[in-house]
Amino acid sequence: MSIFYRKSLKNFKAYIPGEQYNEVYVKLNTNENPYSVNIAFDKSVIDSLNKYPEPLSLQLRAKIAKKCGIKRQNVIAGAGSDEILRLIFQAFIDPGDKIAYSVPTYTLYKVLGKMFNAKVIEFKPARDLGINRDIIKSSVKIVFVCTPNSPTGIVTDLDVIKEILEARKERLVIVDEAYAEFCKITAIPLIKRYRNLIVLRTFSKSHSLAGLRLGFGFGDNELIDELLSVKDSYNLNRITQYIGSIAVDMDISENVEKIIRERERVKKSLEEMDLFVYNSGSNFLLLRIKNAKEVYQKLKEKKVL
Repeated sequence: MSIFYRKSLKNFKAYIPGEQYNEVYVKLNTNENPYSVNIAFDKSVIDSLNKYPEPLSLQLRAKIAKKCGIKRQNVIAGAGSDEILRLIFQAFIDPGDKIAYSVPTYTLYKVLGKMFNAKVIEFKPARDLGINRDIIKSSVKIVFVCTPNSPTGIVTDLDVIKEILEARKERLVIVDEAYAEFCKITAIPLIKRYRNLIVLRTFSKSHSLAGLRLGFGFGDNELIDELLSVKDSYNLNRITQYIGSIAVDMDISENVEKIIRERERVKKSLEEMDLFVYNSGSNFLLLRIKNAKEVYQKLKEKKVL
């Protein structure tokens, strides 16, 4: 550790993405969409790369807002929803502020909490691995709800989200909907009613654009303005804005339905092997298995991640 590294990060553990290999693997470990998309490219976009991109992604934000039935002022676009998560910490967390979530869930919440010197409170899961309802009354600055949850695939009912929002109006609630298209339930309409709500979405999963790095945050225009105030000046390049504007209008329903059917087929096959598989609203499955590490290694040997 250099003399310049922040002392508060002495025991910091960075986020570790899913394993990546150049060799040929069956790659299931990062929940990517197996179906690629074809987008026609306008040569004028390449010819314009000598110029900076539009700093506020106005056209892209307007298109996604219209599709969601809200206003452009209620949307921020980022380099994946991960960037918007970081902006949330930059804009709203002072050292010592408390954040909470129910485990197991997306580990980036904890990583960012430690990075920004927040006090991280982890609630044990409910018996069915759903959200712990004790979180509803928790006295914290921000609550994170990942739904469908990663890694469980469990969907949090909108009534529960409303309870969390209403219990403490001075508490910010982040609803992370990276996999929402696979369960067809969203909290986005609630931003019109609740000023303490931010909903996150991404084009990495359902839209087959993980390599593009494009995500969105939806919320009250005051919250969005505050997030915009701390973002990088040109956080989305011209190519991302161009492809993103086309992707907003893509019909992804066929691929989504194929994934849902395949998810249920695999679930049934695993249950026929006498394995316990949790119901999932995402594009992946969680199962209970005693010798998980051994199975993981055996699959890896067979080029399956």
